[in-house]
Amino acid sequence: MQRYAGRATDDGRIVAYHVRVGDGVGKKVWWERPGGAKGLGGFQLTDLALYGAADLAADASTVVVTEGEKARDSLHARGVAAVGTMTGASAIPCDAALAALLPHETVVLWADNDEPGVSHMNAIAARLKALGHQDVRYITWPGQPPKADAADFTGTDGELSVLVATAVPFDSPPTVDLAALLDAVTETLARYVVLTAAQRDAIALWIAHTHAFGAADSTPYLAIYSPDKRCGKTRLLEVLEGLVAQPWLTGRVSAAALVRKIDAGCPTLLLDESDAAFNGDRDYAEVLRGVLNSGHRRGGCVSVCVGQNSNFVVKDFSAFSPKAIAGIGKLPDTVADRSIPITMRRKGKNEPVERFRYRMVQTVTAVLRAQFETWALAATPRLTVSEPILPPELNDRAGDGWEPLLAIADAAGGSWPLRARTAALELSAGIEVEDESYGVRMLSDIRDVFAEFGDGEYIVASTTLVGLLKGIGEAPWSTWSRGRGLDESSLAKLLRPYDIRPTKKRDSNSTTVRGYETADFEDAWERYLAPRPPCSGEPEQVEHPEQQAFPDSKEVPAEAASESAQSASKEIPNAGSGVSDALLDVRLDEAEQPVASQLSFVPPVPLVPLPAGMEAAAPNGDRALTQASDAEPPTTCYVCGDAVTAVGRAGTGFCEQHLPAALRCV
Repeated sequence: MQRYAGRATDDGRIVAYHVRVGDGVGKKVWWERPGGAKGLGGFQLTDLALYGAADLAADASTVVVTEGEKARDSLHARGVAAVGTMTGASAIPCDAALAALLPHETVVLWADNDEPGVSHMNAIAARLKALGHQDVRYITWPGQPPKADAADFTGTDGELSVLVATAVPFDSPPTVDLAALLDAVTETLARYVVLTAAQRDAIALWIAHTHAFGAADSTPYLAIYSPDKRCGKTRLLEVLEGLVAQPWLTGRVSAAALVRKIDAGCPTLLLDESDAAFNGDRDYAEVLRGVLNSGHRRGGCVSVCVGQNSNFVVKDFSAFSPKAIAGIGKLPDTVADRSIPITMRRKGKNEPVERFRYRMVQTVTAVLRAQFETWALAATPRLTVSEPILPPELNDRAGDGWEPLLAIADAAGGSWPLRARTAALELSAGIEVEDESYGVRMLSDIRDVFAEFGDGEYIVASTTLVGLLKGIGEAPWSTWSRGRGLDESSLAKLLRPYDIRPTKKRDSNSTTVRGYETADFEDAWERYLAPRPPCSGEPEQVEHPEQQAFPDSKEVPAEAASESAQSASKEIPNAGSGVSDALLDVRLDEAEQPVASQLSFVPPVPLVPLPAGMEAAAPNGDRALTQASDAEPPTTCYVCGDAVTAVGRAGTGFCEQHLPAALRCV
């Protein structure tokens, strides 16, 4: 048994020991922390220092880099200054680890004689070049056996010295036009899958992100979902399989294999049929949820019991890797919050796509993937220190996810910086997760209710607010509490965690109600909700001529109001002292309507009154209410179902009883 100390790059402490038992087919290797627990405890392999770096002499002009600790120790025993990587061939050390090689004049790379080993050293060479090292070389060992490494070299010490001295200079990889490459990817996507322009741009940037994954501290998932089958989700994953780095396309995998494969090789997970996974075996669904919840950031891990019989230990497996998840319906809210939503639909008659032929598509995508691999060798170090400007409309989680994609777009230049931010705003800005907590859903619905009242500060009685919330068709409030419906107590309980409580309040009419006012919610709305977009369904407000003549005045002169009243198309009784003039399409003269002069706030643009052709009885009647919208008018009160007296901007009807409580001005 051999134990190799894996040290942290920053402070040199021992993170874990790389334990190796045996050789060849029967060998076993694992990581074991100083306390005896297996695994790295969430520490990233790439953040480990180069093995043997602490033993390098400062005046060593030439340093040999090998893959693994055994090869390094064999060279060190023969007097060669050498270090070894501890990441395996699937990854390379971070820049801080490679920085230990920069002071030495020549770096010679000795690759294992297989494709992963050669790719591993090519990536290190490109990274060293990008970090500014001028003399990077690689060993050419004539007759090197397959899979052989430095430990297998049996020549004399003199022959070893000649091999190192005659190492061949590494040529920097050719430059890649990233903007043109991204354009080619969007064109390829459009050939086989129906997507919007914003979706294609986001996916192209995400593909590039999988190749430069080492530069990112967080990763956005692609949440590919549709309302039904045959919408192209699997086809998109098949196209991605040919373009992303280290693809792993699967529809079902055991929980044990899932965590181990991600930990071992950091593949790009392309998970199909996620709806079946989350709705199937409970244990697997919980492991999958844990991997997705923690795997969006560097250092994220899942803890699993491993062992046999009674010999169980807890091992931490890294969950950080790029992931695209496809399925019917939405993902769990915690996963969706870490994702870029890609909503797919069945193709229409006017949306033709080419037939997908696997071999032909793989031929096309292989060329593009090779260009991404070449680009990533030199680009990853630069992306590591990139700090792109994020659109302020993105929330913190969306900003974390889009940051690596925007950094890639800025590196591409041309139209891509603007295209990337446009896609980010279209796909991720202002999106509320549908499976949001009931408390946040309550805050959102209350904000919509207050928006009915218009601009300004309003007091709403608890009983009235409950009725308004229960009247929202798609909300859960009418069936809340096992079908009994929301009540004042349940409302207060849901709002209490946000430090919102009902209190006794007195309005301008000296009426005391127990309820809430606009100011009670403003802090919570700002903290927990996305900015409310303008409601496209609101009827257009027609500005009165008198408002045009008095643009800076909140109240219209009585003479102008009287003229407007005479032009009303219907004569109905006025709602009297119980109805605020803020609801009327015309302003009433103070002598005719004394309540109006007592209001401390009058909206500069009135709320929409009753729909055209509708009349409502009211106590003292002499005014008409008009409506410019052609929408189907409500006939019953939103709260109690009685006859409508007036209608809010979004088409909500109010009766005489509930209108004053809902729209009473502070």
